[in-house]
Amino acid sequence: MTTDQRFDDVDRRLAALLAVTEANSNQINQLAGSVNALTRSVDEMRSTFSERFNHLEHQIAGLASETAGWFTGVVEQAAADRAVMQQMQSEVRGLQTENHRILEYLQDQRRGDAGTEN
Repeated sequence: MTTDQRFDDVDRRLAALLAVTEANSNQINQLAGSVNALTRSVDEMRSTFSERFNHLEHQIAGLASETAGWFTGVVEQAAADRAVMQQMQSEVRGLQTENHRILEYLQDQRRGDAGTEN
């Protein structure tokens, strides 16, 4: 093989290598474009999820606040109901005591009446 033939062979091989390199470069550029598009998509999703999570977090905080207020009201109402029930129990005890006094008085009256009849 002559020197010119060797140079021609090297030129052909370099041209083939250049063609493969350009094809690979185009594929790399396409893949880079796809990766960039996917990165943007992921960033958009992350932003959307972050917004939704923040909104949900605020809703949960509001619900927790409302629930705490409701439970506070229930506890306060229960305390008020307990106080009313204690007052009513006290009144019932008073009525029971008064009923016992009346019953004893009537029994004493009956015994007195029975004693005078004999």
